[in-house]
Amino acid sequence: MNTSSSIISSIYNKKQTTIDIIDSLFFPSLLNNASADRECVILDDCSPLKKETKTLVNKYLFDLRRKFGNVIFERNSKNLGFAGSFNKGIELASGENLIITNSDIYFPQGSINSLISVLSRNLDYGIVGPITSESGTWTYQYCKQGPKIKNYSQRELVKIEKFAKLIENLMKGETIQTDLVSGFCFAIRKNTIQELGPFDESFEYGLFEDIDFVRRVVQKFKVVITPFVYVHHGGIKGSSSSIFQHPLKCIYSFFINAYKYGKKWSDHKGTIKFILRGFYRWSGRDTVSELIEKKMKKYSN
Repeated sequence: MNTSSSIISSIYNKKQTTIDIIDSLFFPSLLNNASADRECVILDDCSPLKKETKTLVNKYLFDLRRKFGNVIFERNSKNLGFAGSFNKGIELASGENLIITNSDIYFPQGSINSLISVLSRNLDYGIVGPITSESGTWTYQYCKQGPKIKNYSQRELVKIEKFAKLIENLMKGETIQTDLVSGFCFAIRKNTIQELGPFDESFEYGLFEDIDFVRRVVQKFKVVITPFVYVHHGGIKGSSSSIFQHPLKCIYSFFINAYKYGKKWSDHKGTIKFILRGFYRWSGRDTVSELIEKKMKKYSN
């Protein structure tokens, strides 16, 4: 079945906390952004909590199929990691425009439409990314003003929606060209991936495969951030939990993949610079936070 756009996400559940995020944030927000000309591709990357993950997906499967034009759900026979699982999802997707997204996020109403709309407005745009309150993105996308939710109650979700609306009115369709966006969520054309190649699966587990991919894209296309589109990333207090379900593996992969990235691009100095700049950005400096702060002051006056 051909659809105009496909949302692709990979689920990996080792802890109940990740299931809670998907159950309380991801799936409900997907349904709020569903349309009949849109496809939803969900892969279970061989989650250790197999039964719990299947129960979770089945809870939403009927409504997803009712609201989306097409829904694909598959469980990988083995763990493929971020790059491998998303590459599989990209192959399965029929949409011309793709939303590549983690499962530990919340899409405010209209956010998916906005990302796809910006991507469609200019053929020179290779990737379009939103802003978020997760400081661990290590990119200009970090918006420290974004709400940190205390729980998954409707009251807390309303806080996200209100902030997203404020940002939409404040930034009024503005875009910012950059050289880097985080892989937690972005829009891209499928033919761009077909032209430049998929995620590099040598970056096992995760980390740096998105940085490597965007670096390839930016050599031929423009990469832009939409500061008027806010997407919440992470669970309670804004922390991203999916990648940290294996803490020691995460730390090990960070250093191994950083080395692989530097070697691949013959740019170890640039890799170290990227890491140091990422830590610097945790404070909100050199991020969209500074622009949002100025706009808020002007708006309040």
